[in-house]
Amino acid sequence: MHATSRRQFLQRATSAAAFVAMARPDIAARVADASRAVAGRTPEDVAADEDFWRQIQEAFTLDRTLINLNNGGVCPSPRAVHEAMKRYLDISNQAPAYHMWQVLEPNIESVRERLASEFGCDTEELAITRNASEALQIAQLGLDLAPGDEVVTTNQDYGRMLDTWQQRVRRDRIVLKQVSFPVPPPSQADLAKRLEAAITPRTKVLHFCHITNLTGQIFPVGDICRMVAVEFAPAAAQQDSDLKVAMPADPLDATCDPERLAQIMRILIDNALRHTPDGTGVTVSAEPNGTRVRLAVTDTGPGIKRGELDRVFEPFYTSDDARGSGLGLAIARELADRMDGRLAATSVPGRTTFSLELPV
Repeated sequence: MHATSRRQFLQRATSAAAFVAMARPDIAARVADASRAVAGRTPEDVAADEDFWRQIQEAFTLDRTLINLNNGGVCPSPRAVHEAMKRYLDISNQAPAYHMWQVLEPNIESVRERLASEFGCDTEELAITRNASEALQIAQLGLDLAPGDEVVTTNQDYGRMLDTWQQRVRRDRIVLKQVSFPVPPPSQADLAKRLEAAITPRTKVLHFCHITNLTGQIFPVGDICRMVAVEFAPAAAQQDSDLKVAMPADPLDATCDPERLAQIMRILIDNALRHTPDGTGVTVSAEPNGTRVRLAVTDTGPGIKRGELDRVFEPFYTSDDARGSGLGLAIARELADRMDGRLAATSVPGRTTFSLELPV
């Protein structure tokens, strides 16, 4: 099962909003129609379409005398959601004990099951939290870190996330390194170099935003790939493999989550080294591809059989020929899907390529 992309999720969420908007069904229906009308158009084109954004604006109950620029931690709810919350509050207040445990709790579980189906995961792998910050805090506090382990982040990360790392510094005696950078930075390469300079053998976590919440700074893709490739140089040398990095001279930027990208590249490089004979050549490359950026990990191993190639991204599928590690490639594809990316594999005897395409 493939995970739902952000665009698909928002389109389906719009349809869901139309279902619950009992009091003002016309608003949600207009938003759904507006979303369908711009399907296939470029983001730049849609951004300039005032008619489309007028429909979106009408879906919210906002104070029209103010311009709301904070849609992160205090984002207003759409009208359909707002009215549904008020309606459920009125119903719950009629018999709180009954509705809380006999109606609302079972409904939450049904929502969790449907969300898990949309994202292609088990229900036990998905938790409904109050907000994104709480969700990330759960991950931060759940990492197995020992005293002296290092976390590298920036001083422009979200404040609540920095506070959580500081809590682990006091509780678990980890080391928190906050990298600073000027705004605007001298270059994209400068951002990657600042993070790279902070990494040591004790570094266990590299934590930074895809787009910083304070300034909207985007971090570079190509340099992150180089950093990941360097991590595998000792492993490649141990099995006499030739690990090369082929990047264009000009910087390549893409719309993505740098941490997810790094995780995908780690999976693909590790997969190439782990499931090919000693002495196999492995190349990590990146190039522009129209309106997308194409990243690839290519090896000169024996290749994957056609029948096996079709199944390499299946969860828990394992095969020596298919390079299946059980979950690694399935996780990589899911991460790619969540960034509107495309992860694919091609193979012939003597050449296997796993390619990742990301939007620019």
